[in-house]
Amino acid sequence: MEWHQIVTFNAIVELDTVTKAAEATFRTQSAVSQQIAKLESELDCKLFHRIGKSSFSLTNEGEAFLQFANNVLRQEKKLKTRLLELSGTNAGRITMAAPHAVMSFLLPELLRDYKLSYPNVECNLIQKTPQECVELVINGRADICITHQSAVPKTMPSIPWYTGRFMLIAPKDHPIGKLGKIMPEDLMHYPLNLPEKNAKFSARDRFDLLFAERGLTYTPFLETPNALLSLQYAMMGLGLSFMLCYRPTITEYSDRLNFIPMAHLFPDEIIVIAMRKDAWVPRYKQKLLDVLDAAKDIST
Repeated sequence: MEWHQIVTFNAIVELDTVTKAAEATFRTQSAVSQQIAKLESELDCKLFHRIGKSSFSLTNEGEAFLQFANNVLRQEKKLKTRLLELSGTNAGRITMAAPHAVMSFLLPELLRDYKLSYPNVECNLIQKTPQECVELVINGRADICITHQSAVPKTMPSIPWYTGRFMLIAPKDHPIGKLGKIMPEDLMHYPLNLPEKNAKFSARDRFDLLFAERGLTYTPFLETPNALLSLQYAMMGLGLSFMLCYRPTITEYSDRLNFIPMAHLFPDEIIVIAMRKDAWVPRYKQKLLDVLDAAKDIST
């Protein structure tokens, strides 16, 4: 078994096709296929079920080999990081996953300050849904995720970091702002900008469930995971926006928009920093955690 076979196998699984794996590993498709055939011959088992020319699924043996490959690649990353630490260069690589709103409103300034102190650390940011962020950490493709507490398994270590509040967002002069506590009945007559439908995204689920329980309907105008887009549409008077908001978001846009708390219907969402239980924390990664911890904003 050779190192490049492990890397190629992992690339096929991550990228879903031999074509993309070949491009990522700078090999031809035939070379990639030959590597996998040689690996299967050496292991005396099939790793993939072929389903047509481009699609495949892992066999049971393939699933077992994937666990082995992920572990080997994680150990390689740890070794490289440790060697860099010993060299005293404060260099390394951090892969961090977070949802769009966290990436847009909470991280830019913190990461800028961190990079000024650690210019040799390569930061790789991945924007995904809250649940996908957790999956990236579990699969070893991300070192850290900053995501919704409700998406993190209880077995995964996590640190409460930020409080998010669900808000209804309207232009300053919109009549909805003159009401007291906003109820679902008050929203029936306005187009709404909402998070996109996702069976695992509890905020949209709870929003839909609330209307269904009361036998009410609403008119969606925009469905998007993009918080900035939702804010832009509200500023243009194109629908009322419902989204999870953070203190910097409200501060930045409060001169143009009315942020109406919806805590009476939707409890606060805690944003957490989560990692694998067995994660090794090198010095440069601990410094990033220290920067994040200094910016903690947990309201009770």
